[in-house]
Amino acid sequence: MHANGMQAATDQGAATRLSRAFQGSGGGEAELGEFDAAWFERVWAALYARWGFHPRAANVNVNSGNFDRGVSQEDLARFQSFVQRARQRGLATLAPVVTPNGGHEPLAWGDPFWRLARQMALYGHGIALDTPPAYALGRGNRYVAFVEQEIRWGVSAGLRTTVILSPHFDGPEFLANTQAFVRRLAGDGALPTEWVVENYDHGRLGEASGEGNPVGSESEPNSVAGVALWVARNAPTSPSGACGPGGFAAR
Repeated sequence: MHANGMQAATDQGAATRLSRAFQGSGGGEAELGEFDAAWFERVWAALYARWGFHPRAANVNVNSGNFDRGVSQEDLARFQSFVQRARQRGLATLAPVVTPNGGHEPLAWGDPFWRLARQMALYGHGIALDTPPAYALGRGNRYVAFVEQEIRWGVSAGLRTTVILSPHFDGPEFLANTQAFVRRLAGDGALPTEWVVENYDHGRLGEASGEGNPVGSESEPNSVAGVALWVARNAPTSPSGACGPGGFAAR
């Protein structure tokens, strides 16, 4: 289970349905922001532990934002503190979400600009990339090459390396764009250890009007569930510690 949007499930009925749907599938995986100790006492207890959710892993939207300004020592220290608190709640891997989606960052994972971001990932034992397929392919070859460098580095370092796939105003092209992106990474030998399929904002993407990409069902090919089913059946992954061609060893 990837529990992005768990904070919307504040009523007992929704939480119970989620818990039953994923019963027996393991602790699951959450997507979190960086929070202070009080958040764990209030929100974590109310929205996760209270309803029987005990994720062992999380992807973390770090407060460094879109990385236009890079990661500071203060950012790194805050993330490390967050990881320490989260591990007290049973979370084993905390993967910072690090992707050059601001549009101004250097597109070379070995650049010193990314040094502290790499330290975040090593400390949390994971790294995650926020790469909507339509957006990633639209940014062109240099962006995709960066993504591949980052994936190879994460896998070669033995980290849980996650590629997040979500609709980017895709509509009826979500599945086709996902297939093209997955096949591009696979063809280049840059495979993560796991894929996540999610939708950040179904309202903004027009779910109510039928123009967007709702969670839907597996029988709807361009829904989140339909794309997730294709990914589960067809998208290969790398075991931790493996590395495809062009492995990258920056620290």
